[in-house]
Amino acid sequence: MINVLLEVIFPLQEPLREPLLILECIVAFLCLEWVFIFQLRVRRMKRRIRKLQEKAYIWLFLGFFIMDLLFIFGDFHAPTQEIRATLLNAGYFSQILGALIFIFLMEREQIVFFKKYLFTFIFLGILIIFIYFFFFARELTQIMTFPFWLVFISFFILYMRHLSSKPLVKKEYKKLKIDSFKFFSGFLLMCLGFSFTIDFVLNNVGIWMRLIGDALQILGIIMISILFITIPSLAEYEWQDKIESVFIMERSGACLYNRFFGNNHNSMDEDLVSSAIGSIKFMLQELTNKDGTSIIQKKGTIAIIHPGTYTMGIIFCKQKLDSLQILLRNFVEKIEVVYHNILPTWTGDMSVFKYIKEIAYEIFT
Repeated sequence: MINVLLEVIFPLQEPLREPLLILECIVAFLCLEWVFIFQLRVRRMKRRIRKLQEKAYIWLFLGFFIMDLLFIFGDFHAPTQEIRATLLNAGYFSQILGALIFIFLMEREQIVFFKKYLFTFIFLGILIIFIYFFFFARELTQIMTFPFWLVFISFFILYMRHLSSKPLVKKEYKKLKIDSFKFFSGFLLMCLGFSFTIDFVLNNVGIWMRLIGDALQILGIIMISILFITIPSLAEYEWQDKIESVFIMERSGACLYNRFFGNNHNSMDEDLVSSAIGSIKFMLQELTNKDGTSIIQKKGTIAIIHPGTYTMGIIFCKQKLDSLQILLRNFVEKIEVVYHNILPTWTGDMSVFKYIKEIAYEIFT
């Protein structure tokens, strides 16, 4: 049997020209929408690392938007095949360049796998090979989309594993696994959908396959968007930079444990500790009858207070983070579980609480 190529003629013509144009404009619009969304988030943020994370997404979606736009002009409006090929290759270049900047900004603040900037160098190599193909073997440029998707999906798999390795994520963000599954499913749909739009597939299967490819890309982008909405901010994993001190107080006001973080931990004196405890006792008087975590902000310092049955935990910090509230709650609950036989009838012997230091090390390290 002889395979007959169903050569697709460009610019694309009826009857599928208008449906394809509408779908591909939707893909481009969704990418541009996320560019604006992340740009607005950047303007509202003060933390540098959070800005870098959001800026990384801006470059990623901007690269995809420019690629989609160039593809639309190339496939629907280019007067010659030479101009179309140039526009398509410029689209591939913007896609790879946007992903390169995205990965560089993400790796700038954390090591995702083994060595810092490992994926940045891999993507830089892909970009260099693509540029070589562009000038000397233009017919092979589409091949570079396959290693692009392979490396890009691998990066996100390792990135999600990096986040899921955090004890905080394991305890409090169990939905992350479900969201991760949706995210990877979305990326696979985008990859599969994009592969359905390349010339090789269209010439062998037919132009109708491009409709399926566009629909899969739209569905994939929507699924990926779920991750951007639900994933915890990187700032939540940098609580060490924001925490100043932690105290465990007995309900009557006795300090059972205290620890100072940062530059203060080697230079604490009794006067400073006594002053902090005095402030805590004053706050406890105001919160004696309140249940649940309370937050007090005054003069640039934030106090997070979580009451237990017999004790009360207090964290002084520079920024209100969900992660600090979670850690404090876990700290108080674990102390009360360990000392549930001692706390109800405690007579003032501080030596029995020497193991709180080990619990604190487990929670705050």
